[in-house]
Amino acid sequence: MDVWASMLRPIEKEYKIFELPCLEPQMAGGLADRVTKDGQDIGVSSFATYSYYYRKFISHCTIDKAFAEEGTEVILHWGDYGKTNIKEIRAKVARYPYTTMKDNRHYYND
Repeated sequence: MDVWASMLRPIEKEYKIFELPCLEPQMAGGLADRVTKDGQDIGVSSFATYSYYYRKFISHCTIDKAFAEEGTEVILHWGDYGKTNIKEIRAKVARYPYTTMKDNRHYYND
């Protein structure tokens, strides 16, 4: 809520803006927010979006395999270092793609 609230009220140093439904495309090397577990860097978030269907914010990350178990709690460090405030956002590892449907590797075109 702090990220959203900072877009609606004047503060000394704002958080990075979150566009709906997703962040605006970035140039090469664009979005790269730190992901940590117990203070240890374990990955990088490379894309963020809001799912109207799930009513959740989703951050697509690449993380160390040792921390990739579904339900693992991590911290996403949301912001641009040196430009905006950094907000630590609690997150949980979920399967990719973020859906309850079976993946498509079992379907064949005949």
